[in-house]
Amino acid sequence: MNCANCGAPLEDHARFCPHCGHSVAPTEPSPGQSLSGIDIAKMIGREVGGRYRVLAELGEGGMGAVFRAQQMSLKRTIALKVLRPELSADPALVRRFNAEAEMAAKLNHANTVTLFDFGQDEDGSLFIAMEYIEGESLRHLMLREGPLEPLRALAICEQVGASLADAHTRGIVHRDLKPDNVMLTQQGRRSDVVKVLDFGIAKLRDERPDGTAMPMTQAGDLLGTPQYMAPEQIRAEPIDGRTDVYAMGAMLYEMVTGRLPFEGPTLMAILSKHLTDPPVPPTRRRPDLSLAPPLDRLILSCMSKRPHDRPASMDILVGELGELRIGLGGAPPSGRHSQAVDELGLASTTPSHPAHPGVDSAARGPGPAALAASGGVAYGQPGSAVSPAPPAANQAATPPSSPAPGIVSPPPAAGADPGPAAAAAAPAAHTAAKAARPLAMPSALRWTLVGIAVAAFGAASVYGYLRFAGTEETADRSAETDGVTPADEAPPPRKTDRDDSGAVRLDFSTPRSREAGK
Repeated sequence: MNCANCGAPLEDHARFCPHCGHSVAPTEPSPGQSLSGIDIAKMIGREVGGRYRVLAELGEGGMGAVFRAQQMSLKRTIALKVLRPELSADPALVRRFNAEAEMAAKLNHANTVTLFDFGQDEDGSLFIAMEYIEGESLRHLMLREGPLEPLRALAICEQVGASLADAHTRGIVHRDLKPDNVMLTQQGRRSDVVKVLDFGIAKLRDERPDGTAMPMTQAGDLLGTPQYMAPEQIRAEPIDGRTDVYAMGAMLYEMVTGRLPFEGPTLMAILSKHLTDPPVPPTRRRPDLSLAPPLDRLILSCMSKRPHDRPASMDILVGELGELRIGLGGAPPSGRHSQAVDELGLASTTPSHPAHPGVDSAARGPGPAALAASGGVAYGQPGSAVSPAPPAANQAATPPSSPAPGIVSPPPAAGADPGPAAAAAAPAAHTAAKAARPLAMPSALRWTLVGIAVAAFGAASVYGYLRFAGTEETADRSAETDGVTPADEAPPPRKTDRDDSGAVRLDFSTPRSREAGK
């Protein structure tokens, strides 16, 4: 077997070319090759675990093969991953597989592929049944379209980051994030909906049963994907969620430039660059693409050699990705990170992540949104990816005008040059518009006031009724105290008898007066 990129000979189960570092185990179909050691032809039509019937091959990788299958009981199409046969020969690894698959099956996020089932077939093969995704991998998209538009790349990475952040809260680190493990599908009118694959599988490959990391065993069999591996992962040191942050930065670098962050003639040359060399900023790597300078700062921050120099968590990185996307003209997000945008659509002034231990917060410079608003130049910030050009000799060295912190000016129309005056007036116009806009009462306060008014009206009604009833009762008691009842005060006329002339004589006396007359 030879490398498809450089033609160098490869070992039978090599996952990467030891000469150029090219991946030879993508998730896309690879007809005619058996990278997983599984007889693909014999798998078609076979029943696995007594529950799934294999229909077609979807792809192969270093850990196994993926098939389109049918869950026979529900007639449901699924993706069935069957692991390499030799993995089931180790009872300790089988136990770890069950534990890792059980943890991964508990992940429940919109951007994470759902695991339905896992188990062991009659021949001992380990398998995982998961959600079947109609779409393509991010790798396939990049091969077909080349560098992606920054806004599209950032939107995809936001979804990937949201999936990883959810996994990190459950103690699961992906360890092998790459474009091959990111699927893109369509849901209704939404395109580029992300589904992240293979959570927990890399841990089976990368760790011994005692929890220590495995070293590289042979040429081309590196435990991980070298193009996206963090330095601590290469050195077999303990890893955490910031390892996935590094891989995210490397993947975003490739998405917007169409180039890997590090390239070399051999695998060891690539690994050495990950350990020692800073990546070339994307704007300098591909000046022909006119990339926004704020991309440099975010990507280089993610790819810092030391983990504590990167964004502290994937959740924080998702917030930074959203701020940068909005700063570059993207639509505000609709999820939990929408708090980064106020009611006028302006970027938040809240720092995107706290200072890391040992790093001066001032050295980090403004956030991505502020950089986007000021043209991407971090003036006066040491170590910034883009430095301002010195002023001309005959020109006053005045600081460039930039928007107020947190204010992102709308992008100019295509082909229009806003000019320095318009750029300087944009923040003032935004501020004036915000001040002139009538204040809107928050809905919670509005409903609270309505509730108070209803309660007050009800209390007044009850009070009026009780007061009226109490007045009548008081009048009756007062009359009884005086010895006069209502019947004594206004007795009706009583017809008695007729006199000698035949006229009717009426008696207006009260019972009490009649008794007194007797």
